[in-house]
Amino acid sequence: MKLLLCFIFAFIYAVGFAQSTENPGIIPQPVSVSILVGQSNFSSASSLYIDEAVDEYFKQYVIDVIAKSAGIHFSLSTVQTKKSFIRLEIKQNKNPILGKEGYEIKVAANSMVISANETNGLFYGIQTLLQLIDQYSKGSKSTGLFMPNLSIVDYPRFAWRGYMLDVSRHFFGKDAVLKLIDEMSRYKFNVFHWHLTDDQGWRLEIKNLRNLTQTGAWRVPRTGGKFEYLEKPGPGEKATDGGFYTQKDIIEIVAYASRHFITVIPEIDVPAHSLAFIASYPNISCKQLPMFVSPGSPLTDSDDNVLCVANDSTYILLDKIFTEVAELFPGKYVHIGGDEAAPIFWDSCSKCKKLKDQFGLKTSADLQAYFMQKVSGLLKTKGKDIIGWEEIMHGTLAPGAIVESWTSVVAGIKAARLKHYVIMSPWDHGFYMDHSKLETVYNFEPLPVNMDAAYLLGGEACLWTEQVPTFREAEKHYWPQALVLSEMFWTSAQSKNFSGFQKRMIKSLEYFDKKQINYSTRIFDPIITLAGDQAAQKQIAIKSEFDSEVFYYSFDNTEPDHYSSRYTGEFLRIPKGATQLKVRGYQDEKPVGKLILKNLAADSLADLRLPDVFDQ
Repeated sequence: MKLLLCFIFAFIYAVGFAQSTENPGIIPQPVSVSILVGQSNFSSASSLYIDEAVDEYFKQYVIDVIAKSAGIHFSLSTVQTKKSFIRLEIKQNKNPILGKEGYEIKVAANSMVISANETNGLFYGIQTLLQLIDQYSKGSKSTGLFMPNLSIVDYPRFAWRGYMLDVSRHFFGKDAVLKLIDEMSRYKFNVFHWHLTDDQGWRLEIKNLRNLTQTGAWRVPRTGGKFEYLEKPGPGEKATDGGFYTQKDIIEIVAYASRHFITVIPEIDVPAHSLAFIASYPNISCKQLPMFVSPGSPLTDSDDNVLCVANDSTYILLDKIFTEVAELFPGKYVHIGGDEAAPIFWDSCSKCKKLKDQFGLKTSADLQAYFMQKVSGLLKTKGKDIIGWEEIMHGTLAPGAIVESWTSVVAGIKAARLKHYVIMSPWDHGFYMDHSKLETVYNFEPLPVNMDAAYLLGGEACLWTEQVPTFREAEKHYWPQALVLSEMFWTSAQSKNFSGFQKRMIKSLEYFDKKQINYSTRIFDPIITLAGDQAAQKQIAIKSEFDSEVFYYSFDNTEPDHYSSRYTGEFLRIPKGATQLKVRGYQDEKPVGKLILKNLAADSLADLRLPDVFDQ
């Protein structure tokens, strides 16, 4: 009888690990995941083999991250003698499907083989392994890693999987940037777009133009209040808030990113958003008057934040800047901004009017195109091509320019028709890290049906930091929204599934908790909608971003807990006399998110969204 029971339990256990395509928590979703029969065990008694073609830094990186994640302390072996082993290998016969960044993982009989065409692919295979370790490792040297036998084949949908960090509005130091590189590489982002200059600060040391960091990197301090409405500098007020990266910092960050297979794209935002630049060198503006670095104050017609297109000094200084930028950043591209240039300064500038007459330029858009052509030419001499926000399409688009489409997808479609490569970052589809509704972002298709796919490089998760004063807050804006974009950029449209993503995202949130990485809990906040019209008695509906989340509520002014009334999906009638609705979410019997209070007065009810989300 005992033998029969043992057989039955063994059979049930084996079925649990039989062939299945269930993803055990990996983000982004791989192309193919098969969970197979049986388990494998890895410990410090196992061997680790890494292809000789891989550089020493990467070998040590693998040893260190596995030790840190799984508590398994490997030393490299050159000869495969043990039955339990992990082997990383560069394929001798390249698999064209995998490309440069794809990989395969095979686990069976206490052996694990991670293979790829290039070291890039091995790196992404390791990122997947680290997520598997988080789920299956006990984190102890004695227990090691028990995991199901499995087979993974994986490669990205898009080549450009970017994230943007604005450090001008608020400055985050070197250590914060290095930490962000760690976080993003885990989820297979491979481009770091670094917004280094704007009206509120110049963050990059240029040794031949010292004023850029002596003046442009500092502004008067302001705390609290809505950014862009803060008070301008007072007479004699000292500029003490800010900072900048030394060239030594830049070199270290770029090298660190490269070792994580991330290309750093610097952004020097011109011709607009240049108040910090102009405050350092006033002669490059149309008005040529002393200016200030904005502390987050509103711009007026007297605050000239646009470079003078007709001034030779503008291009002399830009040439010096781009010479040093090109030396610091080995990537092929420099982002030059190009957005939101107010024409009022050019329109009132005698030099700009003369330039228009000289070259037959009729509009401000023509002036901007002239400027972009000049800047593109400067960068061409330094071996760089330009990227710009979609406004660089005003007038004639510079040869070889990449267009970043941000107000919608329309500019991207137009650029592709002009045979220019496109990066998608439309703010209205959740590419800006603004706590957008995750399901809506997840289901967005970044490749429009009327766009040639050959010209879509990929997309970027953009974080503008006007309202983000600390790196801790920056993490909260990136996560978990950036997880959605990670999957959008890597995973094929056919393989995406939001319900499955929800389950896998919970695993990442557990990882964030363990690593003390901040993230927004707004994803757990209830979405409360109103049903019924003014004549009918009002009814309330409650929805969650998570299928597994449950809500408890009260109308009697008490704070709900898991002993209160549980929302079961029906519409709730507002009891006569009730003035407040309080709702609290629970996940796995633990409270999550914030306690939400809704005022039930008639004027407040008008703010609730009508039947919309609940019925979708």
